[in-house]
Order: sequence, then C-alpha cells, then structure tokens
Amino acid sequence: MDEILLDRSSLDRLINTYEDLRIHRGLGTALNRVTPGQRLDALHICLAVTAGGIAAGSATRSFWLRHLAPVLAETRESATALEEALDVTFRSRGAPQADPRERFLVVAKRWLAREFGWVATRQMAVVAALAAAVVCAGYLLSPRPPDPVIVHPPPPFPVSPSLQPLGQQIPPDSSPLTRSYVKILTVAVASLSEHKDASPQTLARAMSASFPQAGKPAQLLSEMVSRFPLSPDQPIPHTAAGGLAVRHYALVVAERLTPGSFDDMAALLSIGERAADTEVAKFLAAFQAENANAAPTASPPAASGRTTYRYLPFLVLLLGSVWALQKPNRPPSASSAARKREVAIALRDQCRAAAGSWAEASLVQTGTAGLPPLPSAGRVVRALLGFREPRPGTRLDAGRSVRATLQSAGDLVPVLQARSSAVEFVFLIRRRHRHDHERARALRLVNALGDAGLALTAYDYAPDPRRLTATSRVRGSNARHGTTLDLRGLRERHFGAVLVLITDGDELLDLLTGRPLEVVTQDIANWPRRMILTPTPVAAWGIREYRLAVALDSPIGRASLAGFADLALVFDDRFPDYTARRPLVTALELPNLGRQVERWTSLMVKSLTDDLMPAPPPVLVADEMILLSERAPSQQAIDTVVLALREWLGRGYVWFLACAVHPQLRFDVTLWLGANLTRKVVPGSFLTLADAEPRADPPRLDRAYSDAPLFSEAQLDRLCQLVWFRQGRMPAWLRIAAFDNARDRDKASARAAVERLLQRTKPGEMGSVTSLPVWLPDWRGQKLAADETMLGLKSDFPLIAVSELTPMISQKRWYSLALARFSMLLAWATIASWLVPGADVPTPNGAWLPLAAYVVATFCCCALLVIPAVRAAPGRMLRAMSSPEAVTAASAERVAK
Repeated sequence: MDEILLDRSSLDRLINTYEDLRIHRGLGTALNRVTPGQRLDALHICLAVTAGGIAAGSATRSFWLRHLAPVLAETRESATALEEALDVTFRSRGAPQADPRERFLVVAKRWLAREFGWVATRQMAVVAALAAAVVCAGYLLSPRPPDPVIVHPPPPFPVSPSLQPLGQQIPPDSSPLTRSYVKILTVAVASLSEHKDASPQTLARAMSASFPQAGKPAQLLSEMVSRFPLSPDQPIPHTAAGGLAVRHYALVVAERLTPGSFDDMAALLSIGERAADTEVAKFLAAFQAENANAAPTASPPAASGRTTYRYLPFLVLLLGSVWALQKPNRPPSASSAARKREVAIALRDQCRAAAGSWAEASLVQTGTAGLPPLPSAGRVVRALLGFREPRPGTRLDAGRSVRATLQSAGDLVPVLQARSSAVEFVFLIRRRHRHDHERARALRLVNALGDAGLALTAYDYAPDPRRLTATSRVRGSNARHGTTLDLRGLRERHFGAVLVLITDGDELLDLLTGRPLEVVTQDIANWPRRMILTPTPVAAWGIREYRLAVALDSPIGRASLAGFADLALVFDDRFPDYTARRPLVTALELPNLGRQVERWTSLMVKSLTDDLMPAPPPVLVADEMILLSERAPSQQAIDTVVLALREWLGRGYVWFLACAVHPQLRFDVTLWLGANLTRKVVPGSFLTLADAEPRADPPRLDRAYSDAPLFSEAQLDRLCQLVWFRQGRMPAWLRIAAFDNARDRDKASARAAVERLLQRTKPGEMGSVTSLPVWLPDWRGQKLAADETMLGLKSDFPLIAVSELTPMISQKRWYSLALARFSMLLAWATIASWLVPGADVPTPNGAWLPLAAYVVATFCCCALLVIPAVRAAPGRMLRAMSSPEAVTAASAERVAK
C-alpha cells in the first residue's frame, strides 16, 4: 500500500483540503476552520513520527487517520471528511502545484457564465424566432412549381364486369335500387353527352339539379371525390377509369336517395353495361374507348389560393415584431428611489455570494434600540423577598445578655441582636451555543428579577456544570464575563444561597443508561436548597424530569416568568412531607416506573403555577441532527416540519420567517424583529395577529391591530425552544421551504422587517449594536460555508453605482419580454394556420367559421386589455404631473426661464 510522510507543507495542504470538505458538507460555522491549537497538535504528531522513525510501509492512510482523527475530527462527519482529505493527499503526492492564476481564471469563468450566460441564451432564442419568421415568409412569397397530381388512379373495384360484351342479354332487375341507379346513371350520361369535358364538379351540379333530395352540389362533390378521387376541377378522363368513376358517382347519389344496403357493389357497377337502355351502354362504351390505351398523365392542380392562405397567419410574426421588440416604458410616476430599490432587489439574486464560492465578509451594524422592555417581575420578587434567613447580628442585646448572665450563675454571656437578610439565589444556565436563544431568554428573565430587587447571581455552563462561566449578573466581572470557577468555589462564594439550574436536563443524564450523573447525585444534591427549572412545557414532562427530581430530592419547575414564583417551594421545609416533596413521596410508593412518572407529573401540575403551553410537535424534537443538517431531507419530511412549525408557532410564524432571512440567528435581532414586525412594518390593513388564531370577535379593518406588536413572552418561549434557535443557525432547506409555504403578505412583512433592520446603520442613534456578517462575492477572499450565506430575500449587495447597473437589468427584462411576446405570436399563428380549411376538396358551408370566431375572440381579448389602459392613462398623467419630482422639475424650469 502507498505510504506518505507528512511534512510542514504537505500537512498544510491536507488541512486546507480538509477545511474545504467541511465547508462544502455544511458542518457549521464553528467547525469550518481548524483552530490554531489543532494545527499545532497535528504538527507535533507529524514531527514526532518523523523524528522517531517508523517502519517501512507503515505510514499509510489508516496510520495517519488513526493519529490525526482524535486531534482534527470532532464528529463523525468530520472524520469522514478527514479520510477523504487523506485520499486526496495520497493521490496528489508528487503532483506539481497549480498556477495561482488558474484560480482567478476559473472563478472569472464561473462568474461570467453565471452573470451573462442568460444574455446569449435569450438572444439566440429571439434571433431564432426572427429567422424562423423570415424563412416562413420567404417560402410563402417565392414561386415554386406545382406538385403533380395523378388524375388516373387505379380503380378500387374490379372492372372485369364492365368489359363484358355489350350484346350480352341480362335479365332485367326490377328492384327499386336498380331502377334508381339506372335513372341516375342516365342523367349522368346526359350531362356527359352535353358537356364533353365535364368535371366531377359539373356532374355534381347536374345531379343536384335533377335530384334535389340528394343534397347540395358541395355535399355531393365531397362524397363523390371521397369515393373515387379525381381532381374536382379537371375533366373526367375518357378511359376505363373515367367510366368507372361515373358509375361510382351515380352510385353515391343512389345511396343518398334510396335507403338500403349495397352489398353486391360490383354487380351494380356493371348495370351500366347491361342496362336495357342500350343508348346508355353504347355511350359508356364509347366514352371508355376514346383513350383506352392512353397512359395516366400528371397534370397540375387547378389554381387555388387556399394553399397559400394556410401560411398567411405566420406573417403576424413579421407584423408583430415591432410590438415584440418594443422596450417597455416606465410609468412616469415611479420615483428614482423606488427604481433604485427595484434594481437592487433584482441585483441581489445575481450577485449574491453562493455557498462554496470565494467571498469576503462585511459586518453590518444593526441597532438594538427599540427592543421590548424586560417583563415586569415585581409580583414574583415580592413573593420571594418574603422568605428571609436569620443572620448573626453585630450589636449587643442588653436585656437578653443580662438574663443569660443571671442564668449562668454570674458568668458573662453576651447575646447579640437577631437579624435576618434576604435569601440569595444562584442561577446556573445551560448554554448549548454562543448564540443559544433559550439561554439568552432565561438570562433575560433573571435580569428582570434582579432589576426588581432580588439578590441573585447568574452563571452559565456548557455542558459540564462543574465548570462555570460568569455572566453580567456577577459582581466584579465587568464586561469581560470571563470569570470561571467550579462548584467548590461556588459553594465558598455563595454559601447558604439557593441553587437554581435552568436546563432541560439532557447533559445531567447518562446517554446510555439514562441515569443521573455523579455531578447530580453527589455535588448538586448536597446543596442545602436546590431546584431545577426546565424550559420544557409541563405537558411534555416524562421520565427525564422524574429521574432528576428523584436524584436531587427536590421539585422541578418551569423556566418562565410565572414559573419563577415556584421557587418558593424550596422554603417549605417545616414538615418531613412538605408540599414540594409530597408528589415525589407519593410517586415512590408505586411499584411500576411508568405509573410513578404519571403520578408524579399529575401531582406536580397541581402544585406548580398553571402552564398553558402545550407540548411541542414530536417532529420538532425527534432528531436534532437531521433538523440541523445542511443536507435536505425528503420533501415529505420537509413538508411535515413546515406544517408542524405553523401549528406550533401560530401567529409567530411571521416572526420565524423574518428570522429565517439570515442563517445566523442573534437573540437581539430576534427580539428587535418581534418588537417591530407588526407595529412599525406591517401596514394597518395586514391582520397578521388575527390570522393564525381564532377569535371570538371578528377583527375590524379600521383598527387592524396596528398598535399591537407581534412580540410576546409566550411567543418568544415557543420560538426559543426550537432546535435551530438553540444552536444559533438555520439550514438553507428549512429557510427556503418556510418561505415557499408562507402567504404573500407574510413574506412581504418579513422582508420589510429585515430591510428596516439592515438600514439602521447609525450606532450613535440606537445605543448598543450587533454585527451581522454579510458575505460579498470576492475572489480574493475565502470559501464560503453553506450556513453563512444570506437567503435570496434581502439585498446583501451594497447600493452603490446602481445607475450603472440599471441598463443591464433593463436589457435582461427586454429580452425576457421579447421572447414571451414572440412565443405568444407564434402560438397564435400556429392555431390560426390549423383552423384554415384544406384546399384539396371543396369547402362546405361554415368551414371558415372556426377561423372567423378565433380572430374575433383575439380582437375582443386585445380590446379588454387595451381599453382599461387607455382609460387609466389620464389618471397616470395627472399623478405624474402632481408627483414631487414633476413639481420640482417644473419649478426649476420656471426659475430657469
């Protein structure tokens, strides 16, 4: 097997390939880059292997994967990417390095193909349509020889009976069919004798005049030519075929006059030779004998203009080219600012940085002013301040000291005055990610309690509670927030305080057995007063919460503002079976674990504050790896997730859409969107708040909830429980699917909210600011991860030199409009050409009616489109004249004069 020794340069190539694979696999922003510590550890391994020496053939791919995976690969997906990177390194060993200019050329070609590929495609489509129109017109107008038509086709029936001798005697047939046929044949012979060069059309007129019951000449001629095809306008040939044609034409008229079946058609056709009227027989014999030996000749068809009529509708392509190639005019009322904004929105879909492309980061400063205020926690704080702990005083109590001294037989016993102090609370908040919304929401509620007067300190941990990090609520931490300590130091610093853990409890249980870890049973359980507040709704509690309650021997509460009032349960320790432990004691008496969990949950619901939040849909908490992966699941799974989101969030789905515009979720931005979405972005006619939830009274359009913000603590609680907000990012497939399944007005509201957020770029007017990374295409930058691109819903391209980009956007629209117009004209001409009657047979009455109706319907549709535009033209002119731009221009013109 091939082997390779990694030096400094080859290790750098390996790590660069490894990073590219992680970026393309969408492993997340935190896992995209290899940290300096990981690079240093990998380099130490390579140097140690090189210095120590290894056996020949041992430095294989599996060898390096075994030693480098623990250092560079954090997850299974990362290990797979590292293995592929090693394969690439093994294959490229000894290969010459690519020219640095090739990277620029490749990127430039891709950019040109993406930006200007549509120009060549649509221009060629328009040129092809024009060329087709020119070819059709040249074909119609150029002279060409007529197609030959054989006027003596082979007879479809046997003619042997017609060749019998004329003098043969045949018994007369007295049937009505025979008599009708002989009578009609006599009229045909008379017509042929009168007009020697009679045509089938002449014969049809004679038949219709002699037998009006047979029908009109056009109908007779159509059936006659269909029975025995001859040119309608050419004379009937004086041959055996012509005589047979005359007998067929007489038989057609007989069929129309005499009902019945004509089974022996050959016998009927020979009646002309065997008829009693010998004059008819002799005439037919002489008619057939004139050119009996003449060969069939080809003669041109009669001049008919209807052959050219079929192609005349295609001339509409030439006549309509003026209309199709006409550039659309902008309405005069459109302002320049609106036009620039429209161009910028169209530009963002073309020049937006895509995943895997080279880009450069640009931080957009977004203001956090206008955030919703902290919730009012005065009632909860007043209830908790009622519990006080006795503390040793510093002043001497004279009366109690004298009594104690007398009781001790004269020994001096000083007694200090009794005093009490408010109970201190220490909150430990679980942090899944740097931008964990649930952690930020819990810290926001803790800040509300602290501002209301409660003595508290807050720390967070990720994921081991034995390593704590100070937050802004820790005294002396200032803005660094970098103070760290363990549970032992926490006990020494906050002795006697109430310990409150705000977590869902997953990190406190063993992944395999589901039992609490030692940190719970030994360290946290030994705290005098402790309690867990979980963000999980009470309706979704189960065996996880029950096992934590048993391990801590304490109640479990809900991490909401109302749920903080349940902290008073930790002080109810006056009796062994106090209220907080009564549900747990009762549940432990049952033998079955399932019954214990059910009994404990039902009793805890009665002991705690009412929690109206239902359990989240199972699909939103089933598999976090699938929900967070950049690889899209099946379409059915995506539809199920979107439907569950709409049911879970309700009216907050619009808030979710606004957060989904940018993949990197920030808590301050989420709060700003929720506080400003309805009140300042959605117009008064948008009933966003009343759409998702039924109301007893119907909403009124005159007030339309314009003063009611979309933000609420309950909506924020539901939003922060979603796994994407816990991890601080959202995959592209979910963002696109959420917008595809949203209503148009919800999309417009979300876009308008994000647009207003990104326009607030003056930190001095907004207080604190938050930076959102927006990536711009730049081949000199770095490769872009899939979760760092902004969705194509908001312009992430700067509004600079928009006037220079307007012609390109206008040309693109002109090509699209011209192609659509030519396609419409071509479809209309094709349908009209199909409706033109054929020229091979005479047209019956009403054959042109479908074409006439089609043309009339076309004119009516055009009139319906043109008349409203003509009627609205004066109004548009008036609005244009009264617009601020027009008034300013008119004033400037008067001043100039």
